[in-house]
Amino acid sequence: MHGVRLDEASLAVLGRLRSVEQLQLYGTGAGDAALAALAEKLPDTKIDVRKGGKLGVAGQSVIGPCLITHVQEGSAAADAGIQIGDIVLHIDGQPVANFESLTELVGRRGPGDTLELDIERGGGNRGDEPQRFKRTVKLGGWE
Repeated sequence: MHGVRLDEASLAVLGRLRSVEQLQLYGTGAGDAALAALAEKLPDTKIDVRKGGKLGVAGQSVIGPCLITHVQEGSAAADAGIQIGDIVLHIDGQPVANFESLTELVGRRGPGDTLELDIERGGGNRGDEPQRFKRTVKLGGWE
């Protein structure tokens, strides 16, 4: 479910599903208590919840480190000066092992929330020392 508002009654219906391996609930507005009840009803289901915050970057999913391969024009990331080739090391002090970890941490936040990213830029093949710096980002939302 992407961008579909789910109330407690809707989540109760989802809780009756059987043999579901994964649910993706992105930007549904579902409350934490209702999501906990759903997880209890579906203990063998991976429930991926994203609250709707959007950074506006792409990267390679599982391979670490969290290398940014695309920055969406006009996104929160672009507004904060994040560039292709940057490596995200931490979000609000939490380590970011790979791009999947970044999307999980961003997904816990909603539009308008602010994050502090620790970023590494440069270095690489030329033997230059990489720069490390922080960027504060105000998340956008999914349309």
